[in-house]
Amino acid sequence: MVQQLTPETPNKIELTGFILQEGWLEEIEEINNWISPRLGIRFELTTDNLDIYYPDGRKFLTSLELNQQMEQERQNYQDLLAKLQPKGIDINTL
Repeated sequence: MVQQLTPETPNKIELTGFILQEGWLEEIEEINNWISPRLGIRFELTTDNLDIYYPDGRKFLTSLELNQQMEQERQNYQDLLAKLQPKGIDINTL
């Protein structure tokens, strides 16, 4: 994938994808909703982003989304520990 800003359109990002065909890189004509034949992942262009989806339809998370998910899971874990402590449950002895 190549992302480039052009001098004529400095606020527009153009995305060009390539696929290896018989030893040569061929440009993918239409990247929006294109599905990789090898990986089965789908590419979807939005107004300000490129979203990528697993073959089962789940969206690949961005690093920001992954960090938010990790923080939420950490908070859930801390909340669970706080509920278990008053009941005398020590997870280290389970």
